[in-house]
Amino acid sequence: MVINEEILFMKKLIDTRSDTIYAAVYDYLHNNEIPLSNLVQIATDGASAMTGKHNGFVAKVKEVPPHIMTIHSIILGEHLAAKSLNGDMEEALKVAISAVNFVKVNALRDRLFQKLCQGEDHQTPLMHTEIRWLSKGNSHVRLAELLDTVLIFVHHMETHACSKKRKGKAETVFSAINNTMTKASIFYLVDLFAHVNQLNKTLQVRNANLVDCAEKVRSF
Repeated sequence: MVINEEILFMKKLIDTRSDTIYAAVYDYLHNNEIPLSNLVQIATDGASAMTGKHNGFVAKVKEVPPHIMTIHSIILGEHLAAKSLNGDMEEALKVAISAVNFVKVNALRDRLFQKLCQGEDHQTPLMHTEIRWLSKGNSHVRLAELLDTVLIFVHHMETHACSKKRKGKAETVFSAINNTMTKASIFYLVDLFAHVNQLNKTLQVRNANLVDCAEKVRSF
């Protein structure tokens, strides 16, 4: 048996309510004369808009073909587990994010930092978002590469601050990120997220199946 894996369609949604999601899917299938009864399985992220018992997307779809099976995305489950940090690691993560935000807080500060990084391989840190799974690891790798420059920049902003509020903010960020243990934890997180990113990528290859993905997660 040959299984072909293709993206059916993508559409921008005005919101993520179950009615909106269902309407987008139904309209596409209806316009392309694809009956809902052809659907076999739905993988969801566990959000209430998808799995709500009465008004969720799955419940609406099952009104037509009740035989459809639903599963929770194994990739999302692994991602959520990887977010569980505590103690020193959680504190280091907060410090790293605050350092990046300090540099990227406005366009002027970002441009000043880029001038300081002239001649470097990278000229600005990366902000991360919870929506893009790989961004946290990429953000930490970039911060680790620019850490010395970030310290110089934050210290400069501290000594040349034009108000007590800005000076206090710079002092807080500098003292936190210049801590030896915090630096060690940030570099540890860089290695950790690099492995998690690699795992996420292997789970999203073409022709991946549930058995292979589950084995990769267990071996990780």
